[in-house]
Amino acid sequence: MKLERFTNPYELEDYLKVMILSMYDGKRKHKPITRFFRQEITRAFEHTAKLDDNYEINKGNWVLYALRNDYNEIVGTIAAGEDYHFGGCVQLEYVAIREDCQQRGLGKLMIKAVHEEVARHTRFKNSILSTIHEGGFYEKGRYEPGGNTYGRRLYPLLLYPKNLISVPDGSLDKFTRLL
Repeated sequence: MKLERFTNPYELEDYLKVMILSMYDGKRKHKPITRFFRQEITRAFEHTAKLDDNYEINKGNWVLYALRNDYNEIVGTIAAGEDYHFGGCVQLEYVAIREDCQQRGLGKLMIKAVHEEVARHTRFKNSILSTIHEGGFYEKGRYEPGGNTYGRRLYPLLLYPKNLISVPDGSLDKFTRLL
């Protein structure tokens, strides 16, 4: 398995088919890709494709990452950008693992790998995983909820190049004081 910035235009549809899973809670079989979602991810793709190796994560632009298996297939997606709601941290969104690859620990592996990558490309020391769902995936991975805002559940983490540390007792107030 390897994590990479997603920059292959010929695989955008495959990428979208995995990423759209982040928008559903597993209760729907058909997962339509909306026009808005396609436009947002296409803009993020265009931004990601232009980045050089010394890029910095900033406001307004998602950086897209893909987790690939040994056959070079996209099995996971995640996007990183500067958080709009609190500022001072990296927000991770659209975390998804292809359905036939779930329940193997790949989501946790992908989050750890993206944290190592993001830590090299940001000035922030904190990140937030956020979801519009109940957060079962994050809680199974032992991430502690830190609160709710803007209709999202938040899971604050400290960013370190080699470690992934859930904020003590999951307190969002404590987390924002760290910023």
